[in-house]
Amino acid sequence: TGAKLTLDNVTLEGSTDGRDRGVGLGILTGNEAVVTSGKFIGGIYTEGALTMSGGSAEQLKLGLLDNIPVTLSGGSFDSIKIGNDADYQSLLAGGYAYQKKDGALVKLSEMNENTAVTVVKCSHPDDHSGGNVCPYCGYAAEVTKADGSISYHRTTEAAIAAAGGGTVKLLAN
Repeated sequence: TGAKLTLDNVTLEGSTDGRDRGVGLGILTGNEAVVTSGKFIGGIYTEGALTMSGGSAEQLKLGLLDNIPVTLSGGSFDSIKIGNDADYQSLLAGGYAYQKKDGALVKLSEMNENTAVTVVKCSHPDDHSGGNVCPYCGYAAEVTKADGSISYHRTTEAAIAAAGGGTVKLLAN
């Protein structure tokens, strides 16, 4: 435990016994992987921390443990399966969304394990079906501070409190 693996421009293929293919990358509890690019044939299974900003995997599967830290700001997946109490929004980095192969953003309420997606920066289209939050990324507001740093907040109140003289942009009604 305690290992940290950074992967960039790799191809990892899971072994096969003729029936089932193993995962290309398995991350156990207490370990961490940072993926910037690569191809994971057979997919990625994690019970440990995963930060992914690029690459592709046939499947991303979260184990049964609660509170598995996964942060997606890129990457393409044929399937994302959640085995614990997480939801699809909790996997996304702030301001990111799931996009189908045809380019359409996926509403968080419609995301499921059978949806092939790429993780992209959310464009916050003019769709207020999410009420007070963007239905694609789940955030209510974006804060741009004077130093240019950007953060995302799930409530307008939290955004205003964090603004500190910066600009608050509402992402829905």
